[in-house]
Amino acid sequence: MLNEHDLKDWESTNGKLNEKSSPYYNSNCDDTESKEKEVIIRNAIETPDGTILESEHQHDYKSHTDAITGEVYVVDGGKDYLRRSLNKIPAKDLTVTTNDPFEVQREFFKWGSILQESANGYTVKQYRALKSLSTSHILAILRTQQQIIGTYVEKLMLMELAFRKELEVQIGKQFENTTDYSSKG
Repeated sequence: MLNEHDLKDWESTNGKLNEKSSPYYNSNCDDTESKEKEVIIRNAIETPDGTILESEHQHDYKSHTDAITGEVYVVDGGKDYLRRSLNKIPAKDLTVTTNDPFEVQREFFKWGSILQESANGYTVKQYRALKSLSTSHILAILRTQQQIIGTYVEKLMLMELAFRKELEVQIGKQFENTTDYSSKG
């Protein structure tokens, strides 16, 4: 559920959040959105034997010898570029970009949160899908992470908030349309 206090606080600073006022809600590309640079959200393939190879950052080279074909399958480039092996039996492309439907993007876009920092300088991060972040966490990210302003990350966060708000409206309408089982005398 949307935290109404946090949402009102965010909206008082940034304006109302709904599908009509948010340029980020509509997942269909219009002329202005299609001119934006496509961004890689997930760089992955599935080999014929069902193995999923995912490159999560630049130069994150992954390879696998397929049990069915005996061929070596490769993925590399993370979110910076797509590099794949050329195989006789091609791998299934599981790439997700900002041109894909929002419902797909929210499943595969991952946000990293620092869980703890150790004395020796190492940090432990947990990565969670956008759809799994709480609304209050998304609002906190939008308030505190200035580096995402104007980026596809901010856009995805705002789209997620609008998506959740619209979902609540749809659920509310479905609840209102249910049969009234109260006793009538």
